[in-house]
Amino acid sequence: MTNRRTPPDIRRERLSDKMTDYSIAVDDSAQTLSPDARRHLRISARVPDWFRADVERRYQEIRKRR
Repeated sequence: MTNRRTPPDIRRERLSDKMTDYSIAVDDSAQTLSPDARRHLRISARVPDWFRADVERRYQEIRKRR
C-alpha cells in the first residue's frame, strides 16, 4: 500500500503560502479603512462588519492568480 500523505515540508509550505495570501488580503482590505474605522478598530479591537467578507473576496482573487 502506498502512503498518500503529503510530506510535512510540503504541508508546511502550503500553509505558509495560504497564510501569506491571507496577510496580503488583510493588508489590502485594511488600506481601505477610513480614519474613523481605524480609530474604532484601535479602540474596540473589532473590524467593521464588511471587513471579513472583503478579506475573503481578496484572498480568493489572490488564489486564482496563483
